[in-house]
Amino acid sequence: MMVSTLSTFAAVVATLLCARSASAAQSCVFYASGSIYYNTSSASEDVYAYGPISFVWEPATDSVLGGYYTEQVVYYDPVETYFNDITSGVILGSMDPTQDPALDISIPSMSFSCTVPVSDDFSLEDGTITGTSSAAILQGYLDGPFLIEATGTVVCN
Repeated sequence: MMVSTLSTFAAVVATLLCARSASAAQSCVFYASGSIYYNTSSASEDVYAYGPISFVWEPATDSVLGGYYTEQVVYYDPVETYFNDITSGVILGSMDPTQDPALDISIPSMSFSCTVPVSDDFSLEDGTITGTSSAAILQGYLDGPFLIEATGTVVCN
């Protein structure tokens, strides 16, 4: 299962590098080594899952190029791990990659697809990335009204 996570991460990095070499278009990556996915619409002690999340987008087209979310569901006993690909989405907003500015990025939609251990599709809605590029805070609602939060970084080429 760890091999799948590493291969997914390698695919994200390859996507960023290919996007960079394919054109002069800027690409950005959000990466967080951990996230909290609540079983409610607000932060609480009712945690559904934890896990790393990363995705690449192209600000010039507002398009998500790909990514992953490795979901370790602690709601189940024993804990189950779901390997989710981020397949598409829209990200609006801008930042100056030469600075560490305040981020004001909106994610109206982002699509996820899971094939291991089950087949499922779901989406992130009403997402935002705030904070700074070195302390970027992702918040949004997964699969309906369930809050996900992650603090990571945003790097643009």
